[in-house]
Amino acid sequence: MARSPATPGSAAVDTNPLSQPFVEMGATGLRQYGGYVRTEWLRDLQGWRGIRVLKEMRDNDPIIGGIFLAIELVLRNISFRIEPADKNAPADVEAAAFVNSCIADMEQSWPDLVGEILTFLHYGWSVHETVFKTRKGRTREPKSNSKYDDGLIGWRKFAARSQDTLLRWEFDESGDAVAMVQLIPTGSPLLTVPLARCLHFRTTSARGSPEGRSLLRSAYTSWYYGKQIQQIEAVGIERDLAGLPVAWVPPKYLSSTASAEDAATLNMFKKMVRDTVRNEQEGFVLPLAYDANGNKMFDFALINSAGKRNFDTSAIVNRYDQRKAMSMVADFIMMGHEKVGSFALSDNKTDLFEVAINAWLDVIASEFNRKAIPDLLEINGMEGSVQMQHADVSKSDLEQLGAFIEKTTRAGAITPDDGLEAHLRDEAGLPPQEEAGQRALNEGADASESGDEEPETDREEEPEREAA
Repeated sequence: MARSPATPGSAAVDTNPLSQPFVEMGATGLRQYGGYVRTEWLRDLQGWRGIRVLKEMRDNDPIIGGIFLAIELVLRNISFRIEPADKNAPADVEAAAFVNSCIADMEQSWPDLVGEILTFLHYGWSVHETVFKTRKGRTREPKSNSKYDDGLIGWRKFAARSQDTLLRWEFDESGDAVAMVQLIPTGSPLLTVPLARCLHFRTTSARGSPEGRSLLRSAYTSWYYGKQIQQIEAVGIERDLAGLPVAWVPPKYLSSTASAEDAATLNMFKKMVRDTVRNEQEGFVLPLAYDANGNKMFDFALINSAGKRNFDTSAIVNRYDQRKAMSMVADFIMMGHEKVGSFALSDNKTDLFEVAINAWLDVIASEFNRKAIPDLLEINGMEGSVQMQHADVSKSDLEQLGAFIEKTTRAGAITPDDGLEAHLRDEAGLPPQEEAGQRALNEGADASESGDEEPETDREEEPEREAA
């Protein structure tokens, strides 16, 4: 066994790559203490506080909310399919048909499930516990109610485990997360959900973190300062429209030795100042003393703002909005609002957004292929091999595609076949081609109905005409 020379104060290092091949000697370096992941350095985005901030960003910000709505609508409309690994293998074909039937037999529809899974983009991760059922036909029992009565075990649902119920994670000796510990707001006891029973979706698995990285993380700074500026802008508009309330009272009312009656009068004026700007605590109460020759003892006025603001807050807010969209690879939604940008630039930006959508679709499909489908086939004793696949987000330009195929077929680089026809039909949104046998039957029926064949009476009369 080869070992490198040991440095003073250290043990000898084993340099044989095949020595103890099943032992993990290093660590991912994930910062976690007692099940709490500490990779986020910004305090406002840690733990439950971070979950509340991310929820506020999506719910209250129109740019972020619009981007997430666009992502959800696009992904909910993408079709997923189960394909056999070998279309000529009966076991694979049977397994694919069975998995497809299980997808259509769940309590939740597939688009609704995709919508729940997409929360991993919002929070960086999502966990869905797999719940099975025995297919016993139409029953009133959720654990057995099914469209099928074959007695096989299918999926009942993939129950979401909300991110705001996370208390901590449980890790094994090698540092891998093995369970999610939930703290239910209604006061239920702590619940431990093994991740071996779940589908675990993450935007990234860097350092083996079970929490991934939120799609909103890079947008936080722009969101925070944009929010503050809009609040200041709203208060400034209110000041400009309503003016700054000011009340003048005699000095004795502001004295520390003021009587109870004088203090009550002062509080009345303070309330008047506050209520003038809709309960915003804004305004001045200044001392005022006039003599008895007709001068005022009390006064109240609104002081208007002098001049315009020195900063164009609209431009600042728009800049932050654009940066938020850029951090989410969706800044194409800003094009047209500022009356700048070409069609080619918009096309390039949407192409990048479609690449991101396809990557997130791959995350969903790969998790089903890694965990859900193998477990389903194993629990039913099936040996077939299948894969979940998804359709592409973008569609080809039919004119460009047609011109390309025409040139390549003329050059002999491509030979038209059934596979090419199927792809073209799919790109054009046309129905799939018929099987060869069915197509022949249909062509024969069409020919007989059109009258292309000669009537039998004509064939019988022809010899008589020749004899005459």
